[in-house]
Amino acid sequence: RGTRLVIFLLASERARVSMPCWSFLPAKRCLRMPTLHRGEYFSVQHHLASAHVRVIRSEAPFESVAEAVKALGACRDAISGLSLMHHGILFDWRRSPISTDPNLHKALAEQIDDIAEPFERRAILLATSVGTMQAGRVGRTMGNQKMSVFDDEAAAVEFVTQR
Repeated sequence: RGTRLVIFLLASERARVSMPCWSFLPAKRCLRMPTLHRGEYFSVQHHLASAHVRVIRSEAPFESVAEAVKALGACRDAISGLSLMHHGILFDWRRSPISTDPNLHKALAEQIDDIAEPFERRAILLATSVGTMQAGRVGRTMGNQKMSVFDDEAAAVEFVTQR
């Protein structure tokens, strides 16, 4: 009987390691990064091993500036309970639709700066170098946080995970 229990425990441990993280498993037993928030405009992932948070923008265009502020507020709420000492944050905006609305840019810059404030390293990842130039300009004129801008995912992740 004891041998069967040990074999069962070993087998279940192997199964747990290879299983995806389903909602019925406790979060601390999940091996991949937990998704802290998933909404229409953003998802938020906490990469525990590399000590960074990734805020991923969806393809859905914002219906209004108020909707953008509300969506980023949900992201802020999702990370509010985390211990962020020595963490980096990466805003992955590669799928974001293009916008020329200066009011939206101003609201986004303010909200992103507010979310990024407690993090040691801050970066935004964009799909193109033109987007990188535009984000740099928007950040300089409207934002107040030091945000590094990348169009290379590996470089962005390396930056936010360096300790």
